[in-house]
Amino acid sequence: MITFRSEKKIYDTLSNNLKRIQSLNLENQHVMRTISSIYFDTEDLKHFNRSEEGITPRSKFRIRSYNNDNKYSLEIKSKVNERSSKKVIKLNHFNLNEIKNLIYKTCTEKLVPKLQVSYKRKYFLSVEKKIRYTLDYDIKFSKLDYNCNILNSFKELKSVIEVKKNNDTYHSELEDLFGGDITRFSKYCEGIKKFF
Repeated sequence: MITFRSEKKIYDTLSNNLKRIQSLNLENQHVMRTISSIYFDTEDLKHFNRSEEGITPRSKFRIRSYNNDNKYSLEIKSKVNERSSKKVIKLNHFNLNEIKNLIYKTCTEKLVPKLQVSYKRKYFLSVEKKIRYTLDYDIKFSKLDYNCNILNSFKELKSVIEVKKNNDTYHSELEDLFGGDITRFSKYCEGIKKFF
């Protein structure tokens, strides 16, 4: 499955981001979920560096699970200019060698586990404008070895609002509401900078 969307992000304290969410009079869309992602990159962090430099096209490769339910998906996020796409491949189980081979078939690069990111996510919806909002908090970064063992961890004090619109690249109402608060932000890049 491949989805296309544009995203804007606001990186700030949890109290400030809660105030922003409350000001928008949004509806709750889903129950809160705990999300865990394992990110893969080359030895020399090629994908991290492309993201930091704002180079497109670029990609991220991660294994994602929800609420520790032992159900996993390989997600390949690609970005061209301001438009993002996400391909999701359901996995029957977590087997690191099989995952590496699957990634290699997709990008022909040898990627290894680098970082785990876990956090809590709340989901909101603007019914009138058909815009989805998520609020991520209690973010934890963990540096991984080649076998996905945790070497070190760091707790992030801030939170992230992500604003998502399908098949639309313009967020004029967000620019009007939040202006300079909108920023480029990547949990993967933020976590890598903590450890490397």
